[in-house]
Amino acid sequence: MDTDYWRKELPHLLVIVLLVLVSIQAAELLVPGDLSFWLGLGVAVLVGLFYRPLIERLGYAPDHWD
Repeated sequence: MDTDYWRKELPHLLVIVLLVLVSIQAAELLVPGDLSFWLGLGVAVLVGLFYRPLIERLGYAPDHWD
């Protein structure tokens, strides 16, 4: 098993999970009433889509993402 790969990848996976949870919580606070499943899923998808390009632009991407 390639432990070097996971050592570089694990912090990014944890940050994505944390960003999804915080983003959904923020959406629940901003949207009046109950947050629907689809809106929460949309927030999670947007975080997932924009995380990698943002991290690459900031220069924090691991070498194996190239």
